[in-house]
Amino acid sequence: MIATLLMAAMLAGFTAAQKPSVPASPEDIDALARQVAGEKGTSVERTQRLVTWMNTNFDWTATDYEQRTAEQIIARRGGNCAELSRVLARLLRPARVRYRWISEINIHPDSPRRQETAARMVQEKGPRFSVFGLRHNDHRWLEIYDEVSQHWVPADPSIGVVGIGPWIQFRMGLVKRPAPAVPAVASIVEQMIVPFAVMVRSECTSEVEDRSELYLIEEFNRAYDGRLASLPAWKDWTRGVRELAPLSAGAFQGTVNLHEHVEEIARLAEAYLALRQQAEAAGLH
Repeated sequence: MIATLLMAAMLAGFTAAQKPSVPASPEDIDALARQVAGEKGTSVERTQRLVTWMNTNFDWTATDYEQRTAEQIIARRGGNCAELSRVLARLLRPARVRYRWISEINIHPDSPRRQETAARMVQEKGPRFSVFGLRHNDHRWLEIYDEVSQHWVPADPSIGVVGIGPWIQFRMGLVKRPAPAVPAVASIVEQMIVPFAVMVRSECTSEVEDRSELYLIEEFNRAYDGRLASLPAWKDWTRGVRELAPLSAGAFQGTVNLHEHVEEIARLAEAYLALRQQAEAAGLH
């Protein structure tokens, strides 16, 4: 069975130059997902096995705005963040792990070229394309339902992260962040300075559920044992997140042009920089 061969290849530690073939038919994909995820363990553990398999066998590719099915992405053996998340979603279904889609916006280093591209797409297709711009960009991943904690938790195949603790470390760590599981995406992850909006989004409707308060304030502070709230920049950070989150929700729904809020994004970037400096001075790790 092809799934058994692929599992053996994964466990043998294939290098990038030795990647085994990937399944072609829907039945083989289903079999692979069940084999790699395994029957034992929590949904978090089983999802991590799938993400590890993806990190071993798939490459990150730049966005080209083509619409591909999960099967096409698997055959291509690579994709951008949304495409890799689509593959993970495809694997989670036969593995019987509940999931939902997350849309994120994060602060990036200034890029006039990105702003030019975004402005053109906003003009052509509307404000929903303002989710990327001069110093911000969008990112896609999934949440899975953890039956142990009875909470939805992150699963980001692009970075190789499953679970809220690792997600905070990789995406919001103030002093030193771990290296991503896939070395090829290290430079990409480094560009994603910090998220300022996290939204549950339905693929069928424009409705969003704002998770920014949970991830970017509550869980962020909890990861540092509540000590972030004592730093002077914390008020600026929380104020900025609460200001930008509803605007970001509007951008995803196509009713707000985030390019008209560059000053708010700049202020939040400054607050995060101050938070990092204060955390380092306070010895927070």
